[in-house]
Amino acid sequence: MSSVYSKRTAQEIIKYYGITKPDEIEIEAIALDRKVFVNDIFIKGSVARLQVKRQHGIISVNTNIKEPGKRRFAIAHELGHFELHKEKSKSNICSDKDFLNWYREKIDENEANAFAAELLMPESIFREYCPRDLPSFTLIGNLAEIFKTSLTATAFRYVELGHFPCALIASVDGRIKWMSCSSDFPSRILQIDTPVHKLSVAGSCLLGESAPSLPELVEKSYWLESGNENEDLKLHEHAVNLTTYNTILSLLFFN
Repeated sequence: MSSVYSKRTAQEIIKYYGITKPDEIEIEAIALDRKVFVNDIFIKGSVARLQVKRQHGIISVNTNIKEPGKRRFAIAHELGHFELHKEKSKSNICSDKDFLNWYREKIDENEANAFAAELLMPESIFREYCPRDLPSFTLIGNLAEIFKTSLTATAFRYVELGHFPCALIASVDGRIKWMSCSSDFPSRILQIDTPVHKLSVAGSCLLGESAPSLPELVEKSYWLESGNENEDLKLHEHAVNLTTYNTILSLLFFN
């Protein structure tokens, strides 16, 4: 199984229900129609869990989740486990880390994330709503409101499907934790676990400064490996501080 199969499975669901607009993606109604009941309970140390019995499932979502977008993604993620992995596992518990590691340690979690992203932000629909303006978290925040998804999940999707080459970097505890780049982003990002440059926008946030409302011009060496081409292009960074998760997201693009 792969993320390609995961996306195809979600696309088949979108087609089956005749969904053509974001407000038609009623995730709990879709889950219930597919014999999966959703309830909210306190789950210590976890975001959500799935229990499978025969061909039915129960998704439990932690009542501590306050953001509607995160709750919707948690439901879609667990529904992904039901659609993709129910024959393999009858019980599944997911933490915040499972929702953030889109392309790393756990294959099943990556597949469930790919399924959830395609179900909540279908490629054919999402592209239509992506403006051709310069990238920014303001733009991504608007998309998150339209699709009722979390800022992080929407940023991932925007980098993957938007019309402008860009990169998304997450910094945790002052170091690069993970990244995602458009297929046509023209440069290589510094390696995972590299310390965040103190003069970058993310570095300023680490020092307690507020993230600027607009993208700022930064030196390429703050984020990119040496020997990059595109000498005439300038690197811009827009950042947002997710204090609840001790994470700073940086959006990079050339202009």
